Amino acid sequence: MKKFKIFYNTLKCVACVTLTIILVMILYGCKSKSILKRASKGLNSYTLSATYCDTEHTINATEKVNYTNKTGDALSYICFNMYGTAFSEDAKIWPYTTLNAKKCFPNGLDYGDMEVSSVRVDAVDASFSIVGLDNNALKVDFSNLLNVDESAEIEIVFKLSLANCTHRLGYFDDFVNLGNWYPILAVYENGEFNITPYYSSGDPFYSECANYNIEFNFPENMVLGHTGNITKESTTSGVKTVNIEAKAVRDFALTLSEKYKIKEASVGSTKIRVLADASDENLQNYLDAGVKAVNLFNKTFGEYPYATLDIAITPFLHGGMEYPNLVYIANDITDSKTIAKVIVHEIAHQWWYGVIGNNEIKDAWFDESLAEYSSVIFFENYPEYEITREQMITDCIKDYELYLDVVKSVNIKHNLSMQLPLNEYVSEYEYVYMVYVKGTIFIDELRKSLGDKDFFNGLKNLYKNNMFKVITKTEFIEAFNSEGGVDVTSFVEGYLSGNTEIK
Repeated sequence: MKKFKIFYNTLKCVACVTLTIILVMILYGCKSKSILKRASKGLNSYTLSATYCDTEHTINATEKVNYTNKTGDALSYICFNMYGTAFSEDAKIWPYTTLNAKKCFPNGLDYGDMEVSSVRVDAVDASFSIVGLDNNALKVDFSNLLNVDESAEIEIVFKLSLANCTHRLGYFDDFVNLGNWYPILAVYENGEFNITPYYSSGDPFYSECANYNIEFNFPENMVLGHTGNITKESTTSGVKTVNIEAKAVRDFALTLSEKYKIKEASVGSTKIRVLADASDENLQNYLDAGVKAVNLFNKTFGEYPYATLDIAITPFLHGGMEYPNLVYIANDITDSKTIAKVIVHEIAHQWWYGVIGNNEIKDAWFDESLAEYSSVIFFENYPEYEITREQMITDCIKDYELYLDVVKSVNIKHNLSMQLPLNEYVSEYEYVYMVYVKGTIFIDELRKSLGDKDFFNGLKNLYKNNMFKVITKTEFIEAFNSEGGVDVTSFVEGYLSGNTEIK
């Protein structure tokens, strides 16, 4: 009888713990769904039906955008950024530099393009034109003024041809990256639409949160990584069709390959998947880093509101790239610490860029500096990687000083500002050192000046108060000013302007 009671009590404890875990997951999932439901109300929406042809490396698609004019101005036209045109033979502004052209095109220079065949507004054929400094945007004319709070449905039929390259958009070695692959609404501010070209430095993108419903058709032998949640899937005659829904996301990206193998785990109600070549023996390490990052950032910044996060190890020109619910990680990184750092950095962008947005063209310091410093916080909390905060900050200061010594010694014109538009940095090196390296030093100095308690409370305020919005330095400063009664305005301005000297 005694043994039975012990067994019964043990079983009861296990049952209670299990039930508690299940309830926490259910409540967390309900909370996340509630947040997204509120955030998605009133947003513009995209509905796309797209088919990928693996033999021709093309996508044929019909896109419908339900747009409500909330600009404050009556509009006679609307603009969409068409990033796919940057890969055309006629492009004058390249999305890569001459220094990394060989890595971008391992099989030799190749071209892609994006062509629009028709546009309709409210089911009526509409006048349209290709505009922008590098023919990089679609201008759709309204037959009548679209007044404030009025809505219109814009239908765009387009064809995307992919370049054979290792960029955000392209195909290489049986992998396909579909980042920035469809016409996306340009942000309207100060009386005009932001139709900046696809510059080679940084992430030359700027978009607002929207809702997406995607029907995507592709060869059934390929595995898909994606933004959003699959709601339905079927296969007919070798073609797989998936329906994907994504609410309140800033962009929508995909990746696919017949080589992908998937390994997954969960953090709360979020499913984290790693997609990598089946021959890669490090899938578990990638997944571990992803799980640890999401766990830590949930506690440190605020909860990740989405149900999925895909980590795709793919051929990629740069170290990594962030999209909502999906990150690309370059598959040629062999050092375990380096790839962990890239994974953590890109996952941090889910908070800094994904949930809280910024103009990445003129305010790149915000998302990149915070994502880079989030890596510092990660390694500080996971000593098993044998990378310390002190080591990372010391390395940044040494690298920054060395960079300044080099540019001064050869009399290269340079700028110490952290808030230049991407095209105004004289080189990719200047951009990296001002935004990433100096940005890390800046955030660490802000932490030292505030103290850990106020600093981390400031990060929580920043996240909680600005979810799904686009912010500037004003909101950044406000988040930290609300902690400890300290005004950080001059401190922040000093670093961003370049007037503060790093010692």
